[in-house]
Amino acid sequence: MNAVAFDTLRTARALEGKGFSREQSEGLAEQLAEGRTVDLLHLATREELRDEIAKLATKEELKHEVAKLATKEELKHEIALVRADMRDLENRMTIKLGAMLVVVTGVLLTAIRYFGAGH
Repeated sequence: MNAVAFDTLRTARALEGKGFSREQSEGLAEQLAEGRTVDLLHLATREELRDEIAKLATKEELKHEVAKLATKEELKHEIALVRADMRDLENRMTIKLGAMLVVVTGVLLTAIRYFGAGH
């Protein structure tokens, strides 16, 4: 951890000159010094910043990407097509489920008639 230079003695003397007691000025100066301690190890170096800036897109690249995006109307049209496909799928599934219910009902009625008549 690297600390930013802070002169606690000078601060304490300045506070005493403003009317603080010796104990108050020393305590306050120590607290101020502790609060100013900064961990510089997590800060980026100039080289790291240069690398990150180099990765950023230029204005022209951004314009190109925006131009490739679909317009609002195109997106609305695509969403409408997807919704229509979903409605069609829902209708087909309803028909298939109805057909399966008819078949199962027929099988059950046949089984009841077949096994019911023998007993």
